[in-house]
Amino acid sequence: HTSDLKILQLILPKLFSGIFEISCSDEKMQYIESLLSFEGEVLLLYNRVSLTASLELWLTELANEMKLTLQHSLFSSISNKSNYPTIDDNTSCQVTSLTEFIDFTYKCEEAISTCGLFILLENFEIQLKYYAENRFNPEENSVFIIIELKRKALILDIIHCLNIIRYLLNDSPCKSTFDWKWQKQIRYYFIENTKECNILMLDACFSYSFEYLGNPQ
Repeated sequence: HTSDLKILQLILPKLFSGIFEISCSDEKMQYIESLLSFEGEVLLLYNRVSLTASLELWLTELANEMKLTLQHSLFSSISNKSNYPTIDDNTSCQVTSLTEFIDFTYKCEEAISTCGLFILLENFEIQLKYYAENRFNPEENSVFIIIELKRKALILDIIHCLNIIRYLLNDSPCKSTFDWKWQKQIRYYFIENTKECNILMLDACFSYSFEYLGNPQ
């Protein structure tokens, strides 16, 4: 029966790799309110998903709502973007990383066009030092554990970005966004009017699927 939470907990991780548990908003377990990763990250759904419909219908609704939630979260994250990546418990690790890759693509293309790659390199080196030195101490509280996981993920993302910038500066520095050095990189673009994210590499273009991934290590 679809209202049996124990059965749902067994089914969902097999269908959605990032979902470890679900949280229902009522005692009768008629609505899914949020999704939980294995590490304890909570993704609050944009709209509740009713479990009173048939299995096929609410699974489809859950998949659609998961995409909608991540899209709105990404839009909010980009709209409130600061100079440094934000580490908090309100934005999922997945959206935090995606926001940074979109922002990096924009900053890198701007730096290439204005011959500012050396300045961009310095800025990312400062970011790396900041997050490497400001460590959160994980406690039993899952919020602190998730924040620390985000910090580590950001460090890896920044290192990746630094490697790309250094490559663009090596030998013959990249001077155009149409240069082979930049075109062969994986690039992320946010389409504001549709809240979609396009991923490009050379002439290939893919749409980000917005499936919740949890906290992949």
